[in-house]
Amino acid sequence: MAAVLGENAKLYYNLDSTYGGTGTYGTPDWDEICNVMELTLSLEQSEVEVTRRCSSGFRDYLQGLIDATITFKMLWDTGDAAFEDFQEAFFNKTVIEVAVMDGNIATAGSEGLRSVCLVRSFSRSENIGEALTVDIALKPAENAYNSGAYVAPSWYEIP
Repeated sequence: MAAVLGENAKLYYNLDSTYGGTGTYGTPDWDEICNVMELTLSLEQSEVEVTRRCSSGFRDYLQGLIDATITFKMLWDTGDAAFEDFQEAFFNKTVIEVAVMDGNIATAGSEGLRSVCLVRSFSRSENIGEALTVDIALKPAENAYNSGAYVAPSWYEIP
């Protein structure tokens, strides 16, 4: 497999009725967010200790829960629809569905994390000599997004 360049990765959000679209979880209306400067998808698995007397002096562990965090930077652009939607989700405490993909979401073989998220932080940076930016952090959210049924984050692969 060839290397994938960071600038070819894509961040999408589902334009559901909250964000002026017709998307649902079952039939998403993905919109690419081009106003992304840097993005990190952090997936960490916790550990559950199960050491017992028969562990021969070693600690034993089981794999625990996965903690997912999506952090990215955008230019501060109040005329950008995606910027406004993330700002609105933060202040209104609503969820937003995203897909963090390694390529185009319509291209077979592209993959990444799909999750309904809460906007955990929306922090503005005002550095001298630089453009105004916002650092956004997303975390998977409990939600009633799928007709009242919980929708778990998943690794999303385009067939």
